[in-house]
Amino acid sequence: MQIILYALLLIILAVTWAGSVIAYAKEYNTKIKWAERLLVSAIVTLLFLVGSSMTYYFTTL
Repeated sequence: MQIILYALLLIILAVTWAGSVIAYAKEYNTKIKWAERLLVSAIVTLLFLVGSSMTYYFTTL
């Protein structure tokens, strides 16, 4: 269970970092493809981890 919390923290940090890079790029009218890909993959992984941990929690009640 503790590894899931560490993974969630790491993914939240990745989302925050990628979002700030994208905001910086929008301010200077440029595109940074790797930051957009990182943001999308981090959000998908976050949804997967939340869903799987909720499934694990509710099946072990």
